[in-house]
Formats: sequence, structure tokens, C-alpha cells
Amino acid sequence: MALRSLTLLCAAAGASAGAIELTPDNFDELMKPDWDSLASTFEDSKKVLIADVDCTTGGKPLCEKYGVRGYPTIKYFNPPDEEGEDYKGGRSLDELKKFAENELGP
Repeated sequence: MALRSLTLLCAAAGASAGAIELTPDNFDELMKPDWDSLASTFEDSKKVLIADVDCTTGGKPLCEKYGVRGYPTIKYFNPPDEEGEDYKGGRSLDELKKFAENELGP
């Protein structure tokens, strides 16, 4: 059974005008709680892995490999795909959960 994953890859980058700038201080307030809830929902799944990578520290080589330049970036991987795809859907918990259930498993 292949493991499918939805991964949040975070990279430090400047924010666009009009957009909310995510910083380590406000990221937790804005997206991290929903991401952590999503991870909890799938923590016992044998098919879906929800993970995050900090592109500013030890995860930098991984982020470079997958071309992450924005903050935050969500990539998903469905075997045999080893390159990953950019997630372009909504960022709410309900939208992320629906995507994971319908596109990744379980």
C-alpha cells in the first residue's frame, strides 16, 4: 500500500501587497491550528500522511528540491508521483480535509 501525503512546505519570502504576511508570530494564529487538526484527523491513517517542513532550517534542502519559493506552500504526492503537485484549493480545515479524503485516501 503506497503512502500518499499532503505536505505543508514553508519558506520565508516577502508578502505581496494586499496579502496577509505570514510570520512565525502570526502563522500559528492563521493557519497552523487547522493544519494541526488535519494532521490529527489522519494521524492513524495507513494511506495519508500530513506533515510540515520548515524551509528556513533543516528542511531547506527538501524545499529547494521541490521548488518551494512561497510561504506557505502546500504540496501533495500521490504514488508513483515523486515530484509532487502544488495544492491550489482552499486553506480552511473543511476544504483541506475534503481534499485529503477525496484525493489522497484513506
